[in-house]
Amino acid sequence: MAAPKGIRYIPAIDGLRAIAVIAVILYHLGFKWIPGGFLGVDLFFVISGYVITRLLLDSIQRSGGLDLRGFYAGRIRRLVPPLLFMLVITAIFVGVWAPDSMRRFLTDAPFAMTGLMNWWLVFKHQDYFESFGRPPLLQHTWSLGVEAQYYLVWPLILLFVLKVFGKKVIPTAALAIATFSGIALFLASVRADISSTQDVSHVYFGTDTHSIGLFLGSALAVSWIPQNLRVNIEKRAQDFIDFIGVFGLIG
Repeated sequence: MAAPKGIRYIPAIDGLRAIAVIAVILYHLGFKWIPGGFLGVDLFFVISGYVITRLLLDSIQRSGGLDLRGFYAGRIRRLVPPLLFMLVITAIFVGVWAPDSMRRFLTDAPFAMTGLMNWWLVFKHQDYFESFGRPPLLQHTWSLGVEAQYYLVWPLILLFVLKVFGKKVIPTAALAIATFSGIALFLASVRADISSTQDVSHVYFGTDTHSIGLFLGSALAVSWIPQNLRVNIEKRAQDFIDFIGVFGLIG
């Protein structure tokens, strides 16, 4: 995804996105040498939180306010067309090669379209790590649901924090929400019973338990701006830091 207008393009972000996507794909293909590949979703969440918050702050700085209607319309234009395309292709595939899955597909599709798939999976007691049988064909849209809910709520929180407390408090607010999510994750994990897939599904699919990355990225968007940090760093040092960072990420 290209950088939004007004925000300087950071090539490394696209590189991190690629690493995150590849890690998740390799994990689902069953490569045993990348058992933590599913964590690529969390890396993607951090990136999304960073980019969206930079976009929101840039809009506020340039215009003195935030056009919520324009922001939400932009998110819809970016997300809905490819989602519809995926649903159509999947429906064709199911109709031709997996008609036995059509009922579940038609049941899940409205939740995928409305950004509520993650909570639907919690309600259905779906275990992300279950290795028996074929998972629901639209299960992967759970992460889109978490992001959609973040897109809906975070701009409102951001405007409130800016109006009442000022920009300096944004990282604290974002970290506070991330901490709350971490506590929710911990409590849900402790509560989870091995025999209860409901608790297990909530641990992984719940917005309250899996939004840490999004708000960590939001906090970074205020306190970490790469183009400012690179001004006084030599090119050789930048390359070395990038090299170490890539290997650290892979490790």
